[in-house]
Amino acid sequence: MKRSLPALLLALAFVAPLYAGEFKLPEESPKISIQLPEEWETEETDTGLEANNKDGTVFLALDSAPTQEALDELMENMRDLLKEQGKTIDLSKGKEGAREIAGVPAKEITYEAADENGRALVTMSTFQLDGVFFLLTQSVPQNAAKGDLAEIKKAVGSLVALGRAQKKAPASAADPAASADPKPAKTAPAKPAENAPPKPEASPAATAAAKPAAGAGDKPGTAAAPATGKPAASGEKFLFPSESPLLSFQKPTAWSSQTGKNGAVTIAGKGGITSVNFTLAGAQELSDAQIREAVEETLRKLGAAFKDAKPGSIQDAALGGLKGLTSELTGETQGQTIRVKFYLLRSPKGRCVGITQSSTVALKADPETLAIIDSVVAFP
Repeated sequence: MKRSLPALLLALAFVAPLYAGEFKLPEESPKISIQLPEEWETEETDTGLEANNKDGTVFLALDSAPTQEALDELMENMRDLLKEQGKTIDLSKGKEGAREIAGVPAKEITYEAADENGRALVTMSTFQLDGVFFLLTQSVPQNAAKGDLAEIKKAVGSLVALGRAQKKAPASAADPAASADPKPAKTAPAKPAENAPPKPEASPAATAAAKPAAGAGDKPGTAAAPATGKPAASGEKFLFPSESPLLSFQKPTAWSSQTGKNGAVTIAGKGGITSVNFTLAGAQELSDAQIREAVEETLRKLGAAFKDAKPGSIQDAALGGLKGLTSELTGETQGQTIRVKFYLLRSPKGRCVGITQSSTVALKADPETLAIIDSVVAFP
């Protein structure tokens, strides 16, 4: 059975780099969150996320798996990835230890490694939350700067088990920030906190409907005319993102909505052959050069995903008070010729938003899709 277009293209939503912010895993029914340092570059993967510090010497990854077998496979894949990054790891000298992460016991193994930056410590920690298995991987040079050690310690310390009471976790000697000595101290596993059902994450529409925006003059989640005076599309008003909104748009009543990683919102209609995706492009302002670089990278990734891909030119764009760049690409997948038009726009508040419009070529002028794009307005 063929997948719908939104399901096919969800992973190809705008690929602008992410820099900082809170991330929750897994995507469906999140069990844990992590706060990454400012200016760390982050990439989402099929199983979680990978992050590097500014100069690329410190690496952190957090992945989730549904079973122990899948977790074992994740660990093997991570070792292969580290080798691909140029790290030489002596797997025969791994040192086992134990610590506490996000209030639950974790097993960890630490390897001595080496790369072009010198000697490094690679620590792989595994733990379980409410039936979901997690792998936390850290790679830190043994001569890392104090600032880098402080940042990764802060990132690991920010791990929170969602829906659980938190206790302060003791530092592990295998933690690069705790000691330069690779010998892990074996601490007694902590007693897990009492289970509490995780609080379900509300959709952007539900969150917006429950929380009036300051100074907006109308209630989020209800239809309203854009501030520009442009006629609004019929349907439900969405604020994006749901917290500290940067823009609003109108979702046609019959269209479905889905919230993905980091609050990305995809709305879909026409039996799943057309969709519009809204994604935050970083947790800080992007320069004009970074915006152009992100658009070029999007064209490259889309071009690799489609057969006979034909990219368009990069042009200036403006939607409802947001300004930036736009481009498009057509190509074939699953026997259909698809057109993807995307924007990377800077809001008046400085943050950037990626908007990806996907449909079959036959629906290029689909009035509902065009009405969604036309309804985009910068949030006051």
